[in-house]
Amino acid sequence: MIPVKVTVNGSYHNTAVFFEKVARLPRIINIEDISMGEVKAKGIGPLLNTSCIVKTYMFVQKKTAEKGKKADGKNK
Repeated sequence: MIPVKVTVNGSYHNTAVFFEKVARLPRIINIEDISMGEVKAKGIGPLLNTSCIVKTYMFVQKKTAEKGKKADGKNK
């Protein structure tokens, strides 16, 4: 598992688009501990400050002896 702390600033719509794009990635990704708060921005409109922990998982394949080789590394 690889956890990454992420902070995103943007409109509610842009934040939702970010989460949608993460959901469409070709990996297993969990988003946890989501915290949203309003940021006061002049002239831009309401913005959200969103922080979360993004966790992705990595498959680690066990190494096996190569086919056709003995444990000592010599060919049969």
